[in-house]
Amino acid sequence: MGISRNFAAIGEREELKRRVLILSRYLSYTISKLGLNPTTFYMKLRYQYGTKSAKSITHDRLFNEAFFIDLAQSLFDELDTHPHYKIHYIGLGASNCTGVHKRKSFSILEIEKDTKHAKLTHGLMKIRDKYGVDMIGYGRERVG
Repeated sequence: MGISRNFAAIGEREELKRRVLILSRYLSYTISKLGLNPTTFYMKLRYQYGTKSAKSITHDRLFNEAFFIDLAQSLFDELDTHPHYKIHYIGLGASNCTGVHKRKSFSILEIEKDTKHAKLTHGLMKIRDKYGVDMIGYGRERVG
């Protein structure tokens, strides 16, 4: 499952990071709503002049919104190899979901923190179900 957006090319990196944050929030909501626990995450950037940058990474962790947003931001920083080019496409994906029939062991180093964040994600999902996905955002989403 994934989410992506095409838009007029943007060179301002803070605006692009804001868009990554919003896309990751929406995808996180969808993943949580479906009760999935993806372990493989993918990001793709398309620059002006046809240049592309993409990466897939696997983390065997309990899914939560805080983890996913941090991962998306770090993937963006890593993939943005042409800082002077404008970007016109951002794509985020999540796959390789674990569940009842496909169990995986989660990182014991992160399980306590991930469990707390998963409970918070569940609470956020309840509020967003009732009032809309945009009801709770992050301060980094606000434009100056």
